Amino acid sequence: MLEAAPGSVVYLLGDATPLYFRSPVLYNTTWDKWPLGEAIGAAPNEPGAWTRSLRERGVTLVLVNLAELDRLRKSGWADPRITPETLKAWLGSNGVRPVREWPELGCALFELVETAR
Repeated sequence: MLEAAPGSVVYLLGDATPLYFRSPVLYNTTWDKWPLGEAIGAAPNEPGAWTRSLRERGVTLVLVNLAELDRLRKSGWADPRITPETLKAWLGSNGVRPVREWPELGCALFELVETAR
């Protein structure tokens, strides 16, 4: 089980299985608003702003299910603002640090770190 530091939130991007976590989680189903999609819409082409938006919601860890995101995107059920290009830009940006990867599952864990604006 993944457990974040007290007071922090784990964002499940591409997953909607909060029961596997002891820590508070932020997630969405295909029919909900996507927190990352909203952040992208508010500040297009500014990955640092997307990170700040999620951190303002208490998010310190992001579990990204790339396999599920790809499936949702291909079926038309993903937020259209979350593309392979936007994910690459965001996950490679200054405020996002890789923690662990599970390539056999198509998942990776990232930490959102504070950066200077």
